[in-house]
Amino acid sequence: EALGGAAIIHPYDDALVIAGQGTIGLELLADLPSLDAILVPVSGGGMLAGIASACLGTSTRVIAVEPAGKRLGRALELGVRDGGFGAGGA
Repeated sequence: EALGGAAIIHPYDDALVIAGQGTIGLELLADLPSLDAILVPVSGGGMLAGIASACLGTSTRVIAVEPAGKRLGRALELGVRDGGFGAGGA
């Protein structure tokens, strides 16, 4: 009720958002069916998940690239997600 009936939609951890992001992969594959690889910048992971899903069953590799300062490598190393390694960082 505090939102006046509005719904909160998570920006990357929502199946419909991920499906929407997947249309990027579908459009790339439609335009370039023999695409070798797609480099996807990773922040929350929704775009990566969507594009990777769109490329299932193809020979196109989907490669996550980490923008400076996002600490994806550290999060994967620790096995955490959603910034779960604290406000002070790790």
